[in-house]
Order: sequence, then C-alpha cells, then structure tokens
Amino acid sequence: MSQRHARGFTVIELMFSMTFISIMLITIANVTIFVNRLFTRGITYQAVNETGREVSGQLRRDIAGQTIARTGEAIKVTLNGTIDGGKSNGRERLCLGNYSYVWNTPQALVSPHQHDKEVFRGKVVHLLRVRDPDGVLCRTDNKGHLPELSSVAGSDAEDLLGGQGNNRATSSSTAMQSRLAIYSVRVTKGPEDELSRQQLYDIELHVGTYDEGLPGGQCSETDRISNEYCNSSVFRFTVRSINGVMR
Repeated sequence: MSQRHARGFTVIELMFSMTFISIMLITIANVTIFVNRLFTRGITYQAVNETGREVSGQLRRDIAGQTIARTGEAIKVTLNGTIDGGKSNGRERLCLGNYSYVWNTPQALVSPHQHDKEVFRGKVVHLLRVRDPDGVLCRTDNKGHLPELSSVAGSDAEDLLGGQGNNRATSSSTAMQSRLAIYSVRVTKGPEDELSRQQLYDIELHVGTYDEGLPGGQCSETDRISNEYCNSSVFRFTVRSINGVMR
C-alpha cells in the first residue's frame, strides 16, 4: 500500500509570496497617503477661497456703504503705526470711516513675542472687524502712537478668520480656518465720477495659510508644491463708494 505525502511550499515559493504581498501593501499605503494629501490640499484650497470671498464681500459692503459725507475721512491703511505707508511689523489696520479692520500678518502670528501681536480680549487677532465710526484706530497721537485696540473695540467686534471663535466663513474644516491669515491688503484710489461724485477704489486682498515652519510664517509658491497644508490666493475687486467722495 503506497503512502502519499502532502507537499508544502518551497522556500522560493514563500519568498515570492511574501514579496508580492509586501509590494501590494506598500502600493496600498502609498495610494492612501496620496489620496489623503490630495484631500487635504483640496480642503486647504477650499478654506482659503471661501474665506477670501467672504472677507472680500464684507469689505465691499463696508466700503460701499460708509458714511463718507459725514466723516470726511479717507481710507487709511496703517503699517507699523504709520499712516498710508511705512514698513510693517505685522500689525496692520484698515480704517474705512465707519468700520475698521485690524489684523496680524503671518509674520506677527508666528512671532514668539506677545507684544508683536494685536490682541483682543486675551486672544490673538486674525482679522477683527470693529465698529469704529470716526476711524479712531488709525489716528495717531502727538507721539505717533496708535490707540490700543481694547480702548476702542467694544461688543460690536468680530474676528472674521475665527480668532475669536466667530467664524463667518463656511469652510468644512474649522481647524483649517484657524490657520488662515491676511498676508496683505492694498487699497488704490481710482478715478472720481464727476457726475455722481462717487469714488472708485481698487482693492487687493491676499489671504493664505500660515505656519511656524515657513519663512515669515507665509506660504510661498514653492511651499505650495511640497506642503498640502499650504495655500494662498489674491482677490482683486473694485468698489464704488456711494455716500460721497473720499478726500
């Protein structure tokens, strides 16, 4: 009576099998990482663009509806305490005569020094919209100093980028919103309409993510390629002031 022996795998067959399984696992892991990075990049892009549109819309409404005829104030941008110019240290303000905007640039947000930042109610400001009918926040005293934010901003103040927890933008990622900052705001006075006495303004708003590991905290074009959490966009629009001419 013959005896049959069960045949097992040879060493070579086992090696081939383990190699095949390893390649499959590595491929699945790489695809998963790629998809996750792609998803994160999409969320970052969405957050930046939604926030930029929200802020642009709010700026457009505030500029178009301001009471220029009553205040006679011009749009003023302060950089490092200097009206309409100067080198910025990251704490900047934009005063429209009715509402004022106060923000920290990425440079200030990533600074380890608290005195480099605009702070409101104990929290670092990202982009604070403040009811400021007389544009006090952009008025320097006889020593060239701007007023403290806490001395002017009352209950009618809201951080549009979520620094105070009041997030107007509709991003699907609250955590991503907390990593957004205003890179710059440029206001260019355009032509005046002789008949309507209305003034045109060209606005350029640069919004993006910030990170302590980036130079100046700001996302560059090179960083956007290698870092899925890094993105920025420039929003340009023109506003017509309907209540008078800024002088």
